[in-house]
Amino acid sequence: ANGRDRLYRAKAEFDLVRRQYDKEKIDINEAVERLEKQRFAWRGDRLEILIIEQLAQYYFIDKKHYEGFSLLRDATSLSDNSEDRERITETMAQEFEKLFVEGEASELTPLNALSVYNGFKELTPVADKGTVALRYLAKRLKGVDLLGQSEQILAELITYRTDGALKAEIGAELAAIQLINKKPSNAIQTILKTKPESSEEISDELIQQRKLLLAKGYADNSQIDKAGDILRWDASLEAMQLKADINWNAGQWEETARLIDRLIRRATVDGIQEDEKSELAGLIVRQGIAFALEGDQFQLDRLKENYGEMMADREEAKIFNLITQPITSGSLADLQSLQNRLNNVDLFSRYLENFNPDNQ
Repeated sequence: ANGRDRLYRAKAEFDLVRRQYDKEKIDINEAVERLEKQRFAWRGDRLEILIIEQLAQYYFIDKKHYEGFSLLRDATSLSDNSEDRERITETMAQEFEKLFVEGEASELTPLNALSVYNGFKELTPVADKGTVALRYLAKRLKGVDLLGQSEQILAELITYRTDGALKAEIGAELAAIQLINKKPSNAIQTILKTKPESSEEISDELIQQRKLLLAKGYADNSQIDKAGDILRWDASLEAMQLKADINWNAGQWEETARLIDRLIRRATVDGIQEDEKSELAGLIVRQGIAFALEGDQFQLDRLKENYGEMMADREEAKIFNLITQPITSGSLADLQSLQNRLNNVDLFSRYLENFNPDNQ
């Protein structure tokens, strides 16, 4: 009789928690707390499985997915009912898909999302859905500078899950991350080994993206001639930025200033919006340093005449005034210090940070 009484009380509490939560008489924290007590108070039959399933759902609602998946995994080993195990397994697969295919993982921190993925990666869908899930996670990790983890996921995709055009696309995505992570030789190999058999397999835009990434890899790997061969006839914005970076790092100040002038003209041809002025100011400062290090006072005076008014109200005003003052041995030392600071901030970096293969 005592056993039956305990069973009835357990069932009554289980039903009461669900009803009260559904009617918003208790919050998610109280619902979880009460079912956690029930989980330890009643064990050994199908009611335990039902309690665990409901508790897992509350954890999912509360964005505690690791706990929810862990409970359901335990439930599959506890149950000797094949229908229950099949239902629980299907629930786990659906919840995992919601996170990493449908995008609900955006509500988790990237580290939490990575923890869930690593703990339950066997739930990754097969075929296209699995690829979508892994690319999504890699993108989130890149966004918080977890570049090594993002690289690993994309590398596995290239090796085990993709071929043809998709492999070329994900290869570009991986190469961009490797370049950000200062691994140019890896980026070169990634682009070369994911090259499709025919260029007709991929879009013109992806072909261009892969060329730029390969050129950047060669440039960062001190293979300047190979980078130059790729970029020689390319007049795109990104190619001009990359060529300006290459010449800057090589101390070719006259050519650097010429390329930056083209970038400035391109930026101003349609008029400058307020949110674009910061980027323009950065180009002007960089061009001024190139003129000064080249010793071209005439061009510095022209730069001050053309942009002095615009720069006067900006945070770069002090640097601009330093750059455009008459060149002396003392000012050159300051300019070389500025140059060294800018060496780690290249013009092509924004392209890499925002890289989106073939606008996917």
